[in-house]
Amino acid sequence: MNITVINDWYFKPDGNINKGISASADLVDYFDKQEPGVQLSLWLRGLDEPLRFFHITVFDDMKVFENAVKSNAIERFVDALYPEIDQSTHVAPQCDVVLSSGAKLKPIRDINAPDVTVINDWYFREDGDVNKGLTAASEYVDWMKKNKPELQLSLWLRDRENPLRFFHIIAFDTAESAQEGRQWEGTLKFVDELFPEIHEDSVKQPKGNVILSSGGNLKPIPLQL
Repeated sequence: MNITVINDWYFKPDGNINKGISASADLVDYFDKQEPGVQLSLWLRGLDEPLRFFHITVFDDMKVFENAVKSNAIERFVDALYPEIDQSTHVAPQCDVVLSSGAKLKPIRDINAPDVTVINDWYFREDGDVNKGLTAASEYVDWMKKNKPELQLSLWLRDRENPLRFFHIIAFDTAESAQEGRQWEGTLKFVDELFPEIHEDSVKQPKGNVILSSGGNLKPIPLQL
């Protein structure tokens, strides 16, 4: 079973962001050349919080993940990055992929890329119907694939430690399409079906620009629970 790690951290106010991004680019190159079991390495910078960065890595399985963690490349990356970030803010939940549209992401090295990625982070209510919510998610993915070519990726993850916690990572070609997406017919239908099942006060939706990407060899994944 594949596994995804979502690193979420803030640079120190006096941290060297360029050094951190350079270390990140080296890690992406390593994944591309040495780790065929890494399906996607996606780096985002917060639009509203420029010191906040996300790293989303999809591994084929736990063995690939464990081998990557033990690699010299990760050691070099940690040695370069960690002195620059506020480690007290660093969270890295491990998640299972439960649904994916696949990906048409291309390798990206342009920190001024115009696309926007939204990371939805929410919890189902204890009495919420997870199956109903994720069936709505599956229908939403199908609708977007058929109707919205500007959608690059729709990836659904379930937190291994918190089974009521889910992430939805959705990448748009442009900021305009991300904004318009809130009013799409499929979005409104999805919200009507999902939101009664989740804690609305738990919903977080940080947005980020893609600053680095390995591209992706993700395949469409049907709903898995």
